[in-house]
Amino acid sequence: MKWTSALAIYLLFWVMTVFFILPIGMRDAREAGIDLVPGQAESAPANFSLGRLAWRTNIAATIL
Repeated sequence: MKWTSALAIYLLFWVMTVFFILPIGMRDAREAGIDLVPGQAESAPANFSLGRLAWRTNIAATIL
């Protein structure tokens, strides 16, 4: 198998894994006790961290 094929398969697993990891640990503003900003959706996450999401996704995709 070429390295480009292995990379493509890993990226496919990474993208699929991000959708499974995304809701883990997310809390909305009501659950976190934070006031809503005018115009903010009630379901918007209060503590979203892209770096933490990418780190968790890398670990899970590598294991898979």
